Amino acid sequence: MSERSRFYQNNFEGVAPECVPYRMISPSEQVILQHVADGYTEVEIAENLFVSVKTVEAHKRNMVALGLPRGHGNGDTKATITALIIDGINNGYISHEHSGEQVQPLSKAEQAVMKEILSGYSEPDISEHLGSCRKTVEAHSSKIYTKLGLGKRRNRYHATARYTYLNLHGLLPEKK
Repeated sequence: MSERSRFYQNNFEGVAPECVPYRMISPSEQVILQHVADGYTEVEIAENLFVSVKTVEAHKRNMVALGLPRGHGNGDTKATITALIIDGINNGYISHEHSGEQVQPLSKAEQAVMKEILSGYSEPDISEHLGSCRKTVEAHSSKIYTKLGLGKRRNRYHATARYTYLNLHGLLPEKK
């Protein structure tokens, strides 16, 4: 029986998404996760890997299933994928390119939004948690992407990878 099969069999009580081990996902899923961390969309990933979008979606569902108790439908994709990216960066399984461009410090409000993003929350959830309107959260997210130097590939997963990488290597500037 494979390690993954044993994991599913013994996962009756479930595993919190942030505890999903990166080593439990298949090599194909690791490649897809690397592309997600690099900010690619599902369509771009499918084109780059010469597979269908449905194949990419299926691999993402498989990754998310690792963090769920048996019998629970879709689960929390954002939280699980975010946790896998953080785990992959922190343990060296996911590479992240940082060309040394200047990163700007985040404001306190942006730091609060980034903390919620790192926890895998969606923008509506972040709005609710922080007591802000969604447009404010969207504006903070956009500023975070700019300050982290994400360029044209701007999304929560790319921001997670960049922020985790910079934090791991002590490269996050502090607000003065």
